[in-house]
Amino acid sequence: MTALTQNVLFLSIEDLNDWIEPLGGHPDTITPNMQRLADRAALFTAAYTPAPACSPARTAALFGKYPWETGVYGNQQRWTDHFGGRQDQSIIGRFKSAGYRTIGAGKVFHGPSHDETTTCWDEFLPLDEGPPTAVSKAIQQNKMRPKNDFGPTPENAEIFDQQATNFILNGMKTGSTGQFWALGLYRPHLPFIVPQRFFDAIPTQVANPPGLGLNNFDANNTTLWEHLPKAARKMAKAWLNTGKILQETDEYHDFIRAYLASIHYADFLLGQVLDHMDEHNLWENTHLVLWSDHGWQLGEKLMFRKFSLWERALRVPLMIAGPTITPTTIDIPVSLVDLAQRF
Repeated sequence: MTALTQNVLFLSIEDLNDWIEPLGGHPDTITPNMQRLADRAALFTAAYTPAPACSPARTAALFGKYPWETGVYGNQQRWTDHFGGRQDQSIIGRFKSAGYRTIGAGKVFHGPSHDETTTCWDEFLPLDEGPPTAVSKAIQQNKMRPKNDFGPTPENAEIFDQQATNFILNGMKTGSTGQFWALGLYRPHLPFIVPQRFFDAIPTQVANPPGLGLNNFDANNTTLWEHLPKAARKMAKAWLNTGKILQETDEYHDFIRAYLASIHYADFLLGQVLDHMDEHNLWENTHLVLWSDHGWQLGEKLMFRKFSLWERALRVPLMIAGPTITPTTIDIPVSLVDLAQRF
């Protein structure tokens, strides 16, 4: 992918776990465009994040260095803590140094003000989520912080992810060469707030997460931890309060439904990208790399979010499609750190 006759579309989706259809999914997930891409891609069924947190995962993926090499282990640390101003060492920076025009939008790097502070972009539309809302009972009752909200937004509301997608698609023109486009979709990151129609597509009564281990979620049933070592119990306990709040407000399954609706929304935007590539004949000279920085837990072992060392937080979607890629399924374990090491 080094010849300037080629383009690259680097598409990351924040907090997307393995519930998508090509990876087995949640029984109520709706990801036809993920499957559509998988049908023409190299699909990695055992891709894992180097660290279950945004900053270390994205640093590893973009720079090809493990956390123990960079010292970036948590979100309180930034890629700049190790690399300083050397953005040119990232995938994007290296493509720019090779003569590619680099255009980005959304969340690609992780850091203060996200990507607009870097110098490796020729054009960039920074992430702008706008003011917080109050949709769920948990937020309305001040039991959670506003950025953790979940639920539908009015149908005509435009979330930033749509703006970012439009920005990238406007630059992806028929006959383009020597372009590196990076689209960083924020959903399904919290807040799980997307237009009503994406909720309408999800069943009102959604199934429990695969592997929950209980017929019903019970934040007070800590017997699930009895077989766990002390460090694992401490890890899960740190995020148990989310489950207790959702149980108090009777919104546990609403929370799951909102995550599924957010995945459906991200899949819808991916569909716009795939349609655009079809319409503009970009598959002839463009490689598309789709990945997520880490997974997400929704009550398995009473754990919520990422920040754990269990499968649901570590396994991530990874697909690569393009003119030199033969559609295949690869079951060999790989790491996101391999992306920058192979580019």
